[in-house]
Amino acid sequence: MYGLIPLSQPTDEPVTIRQIKQQLSLPLGDAGPDVHLKRLATLARQKIERATGYVCLTQQWQVLFDDWRFEYRLPRSPVVTVDLLKGRDPNNVWQSAAATDYELDATQPVARLRILPTTVPPLHSTYKPLIRITFTCGHPSVADVPGDLKGAILRQIEDEHRFRGAGEYDGMAESALALLHGFTMPDEFLQYGRGEHAGIGY
Repeated sequence: MYGLIPLSQPTDEPVTIRQIKQQLSLPLGDAGPDVHLKRLATLARQKIERATGYVCLTQQWQVLFDDWRFEYRLPRSPVVTVDLLKGRDPNNVWQSAAATDYELDATQPVARLRILPTTVPPLHSTYKPLIRITFTCGHPSVADVPGDLKGAILRQIEDEHRFRGAGEYDGMAESALALLHGFTMPDEFLQYGRGEHAGIGY
């Protein structure tokens, strides 16, 4: 894999301000901390998505590969659609594949994009990356997000709130991690979400 780029982020969060206040034992009628709590909700969701590779709500991502093959594994889940497959030609021009040239298998924990045997591979190019796949993943609504993910987000928010004022905090709450075992992708797909490739991450 050459790189992974987020193209869009959700406009909503899986947990509500009311749920966060209940988790933190804050007065429900006090709107003063709402902006701060919304920021914590976004931060907690993003940390959990990076730690697991599992996307809560609908997002679009682009993954880059530097070689041609007949199967690509997509490093985020759950994958809903593959929106675009492009290959680079020798003139450094991106050429789009037809939707009939490939098929998506999203039935496994790591979704696979299979290129059909009849598809002509792009001509050899010295430019990298060679392949660009744009895909959509995540649940369509808050109601569809699994309860354990929502619970993990609330526990992470509680941890972030506890360390407020202590400077930048990059840790993950053990109580949140305990709820994420069934959602975590193999580690080889997570390094890009942790920002270990230049330009990758949130």
